[in-house]
Amino acid sequence: MKGKVICVTGAAGSIGSELCRQIIMFAPKRIVLIDQSESPLFHTEYDLKKMGLLVDLSIYICDVTNALQLEKILSEERPEVIFHAARTSTFP
Repeated sequence: MKGKVICVTGAAGSIGSELCRQIIMFAPKRIVLIDQSESPLFHTEYDLKKMGLLVDLSIYICDVTNALQLEKILSEERPEVIFHAARTSTFP
């Protein structure tokens, strides 16, 4: 992952945020964080910056079921690896 652009969907959730904390240790070029929840995403960004590692972070508030918005983000960011941790459906 070193030097690559990595994308994490569901980046503010428990699994997604832990993925981000692990990924940042491998010195990627940039981590693209995508989540639909603004406040938890802010906290994840804050926690990653607190780690003190110089990794570029791109933050997007987006529901991954919004295909148009997601396609725009991915075409702009051009991630080389995507970790899909977002929850895409609700079960009763």
